[in-house]
Amino acid sequence: MLIDDGEFEKWLFSSTPNYYAKKLNCTKRKLRWKRLQFVNSVFRSAVPNPIDLKCFCDKTKAKYYNKQPQMALLKRGGLKLIIFKSGKFRVMGPIKTLCEADRFAKRFLSGFPPLIWQTSTVVLNLHRSINLADL
Repeated sequence: MLIDDGEFEKWLFSSTPNYYAKKLNCTKRKLRWKRLQFVNSVFRSAVPNPIDLKCFCDKTKAKYYNKQPQMALLKRGGLKLIIFKSGKFRVMGPIKTLCEADRFAKRFLSGFPPLIWQTSTVVLNLHRSINLADL
């Protein structure tokens, strides 16, 4: 599933909150986008050819793992780029948009198809406690 800057927000306010907004006694207007904090997002893609991980690690100072699966782990700030020997890779971290993940991956790799959003973990602060048994 491809995701752009506004697609996740549109999905969030069109499906899940409709159900929970009634149960929590609040309207969709009160569930503000600014209250969402992205804890972790994962995007995936692959370069067309296998990658020489040792050479990649030498150039970028990434950590090389030689046990199965062979991979390189590159950390910059809170973001991580995991590259596998086959050419597949993942971009992980508190990423809000596809553009942010794409920019990070293009700093180290080139010639890959568009990133695909796999999953995101978000926290929504309602500024009050919720009794989960009532849901």
